[in-house]
Amino acid sequence: MSANEGLYQELRHAHQSALCNARLRAAELNFDAPDAPCLDWFRFRVATGHFFPELMPGENRELYLENLAWRDLKKFEFSRTDDLEAAGLLTLQSGQTHPGPAIYCTFHMGGWAVQPVLLLHRNIPLTIVAGPHVSEGQGTQWVQMNSVCLAQERWQADLAVINTDGQSALIQMMRQLRQGRSLYICLDGHRSVRGESAHLAHDRHGLTVRLNGRDLRVRPGAAYLAHQLGVPLVPMMSWRDTDGRANVEIGEAIHPEGDREAFAQQALQQLWSRFESLARVHGAQWEMGWHSYRSRPVAQPAGDFELQRHYRFNAERYHLYQPAQGLLLDAKTDELKRVPASYATWLGQLRQRTAAIPGQWLAEQIKDAHSLQQIVASELLVAQ
Repeated sequence: MSANEGLYQELRHAHQSALCNARLRAAELNFDAPDAPCLDWFRFRVATGHFFPELMPGENRELYLENLAWRDLKKFEFSRTDDLEAAGLLTLQSGQTHPGPAIYCTFHMGGWAVQPVLLLHRNIPLTIVAGPHVSEGQGTQWVQMNSVCLAQERWQADLAVINTDGQSALIQMMRQLRQGRSLYICLDGHRSVRGESAHLAHDRHGLTVRLNGRDLRVRPGAAYLAHQLGVPLVPMMSWRDTDGRANVEIGEAIHPEGDREAFAQQALQQLWSRFESLARVHGAQWEMGWHSYRSRPVAQPAGDFELQRHYRFNAERYHLYQPAQGLLLDAKTDELKRVPASYATWLGQLRQRTAAIPGQWLAEQIKDAHSLQQIVASELLVAQ
């Protein structure tokens, strides 16, 4: 056995041990504890149940625990990213890289976090486009890993990271592409943290695609950028085997043509449709699903409460969580909100109604006019 093969065998054993420990830690999760993991589980349940109800009959906790384990496994993989492909833990199953600058589009599923190594191994100068959490955390690890590999002459491709919340992010992306570098972008990432104005702009300029028969509001930026600079969008999809090994496929390049809006709509639908076909099989591996559901169109506020109007519960924005405690998950702010106990149960019943509710009837049920106005102002109820 060669020295390298000995190291790779050691890595494979360490990888299996890390996966085993990740599954043990996931199994110890207390679903009844009112803390961050409990809220994380609820987000997962809401989003996965919305887009892939066939995967979530009731409360599929096993699916979530598997998801937790896959996320936990990444912590180990980031420490040995450059060796994973050589050790047989990261495999390109099909496809090939684009010969020139391109925008590689992926999703937070499977072994997405180690996909950049496949591109670097094939000498693709790469710039990862990510939000602050990834760019300042994992992105730093990527850059450090790349520096070591360049010094050891494992590959010649350079790696950079762009923070999407930076004021000059778009200018930097355009500059990178014009310099012959490729971008690596996750299409299902977090909403910008730069404030409510960014969210409103997203709602106003986003495009709607179909995901498993439901509408999903998505960001068109990658498609717009490809159209403006004449570079293709290249799909990259990833899934894991039961033993944690990551598989990757690189799809055919989608070249920009014709009208910008028509191209963006067609290209994004094609990308999300391919993702859907994999997510139906590997739904537990979709890490960011519970964040993507926030991108659904949110009903517009009704303004002041009016007796003559008809209202309904805003199920697109609010998801009931522990009705007896009056806790709701706000899809617009990604926060848990508590409603007064006096009408928490009533809201739970209201959420189940499909017919519009007369404002006069609401006023009779909630005698406090100030509370009723607050309910409408916060969009718990929206006018028909």
